[in-house]
Amino acid sequence: MKTGIAATIRQLPSRPQPLVDVYREQIEGFVLADTLGFDHVWLAEHHFADDAHNTSAMPVLAAVAPKWHSTSTCLAYRSRASRSR
Repeated sequence: MKTGIAATIRQLPSRPQPLVDVYREQIEGFVLADTLGFDHVWLAEHHFADDAHNTSAMPVLAAVAPKWHSTSTCLAYRSRASRSR
C-alpha cells in the first residue's frame, strides 16, 4: 500500500513569521515524511488569497525533490480558490 500526505503552505494570521521560515518548515516536514516512509506529497495551490497561500506548487516540489531519497514521487494538486469581495 502506498501512503502520502496532503499539505498547503500559508501564512497563518495567528502565527505571523517570515515567509521564508514558513516555506522552510514545510519543506522540512516533507523531508521528514520521506524519512517516515510516506510515498507521495500532494501540495495544494491557492490563488487570490490574502494570507500568502502557496500560489505555485512546482517550485516548492522542485526544492523538495533533491531531498526526497526514497523511490517515491512528489505530486502537485491544483485547486481553484474563488475570489469573494
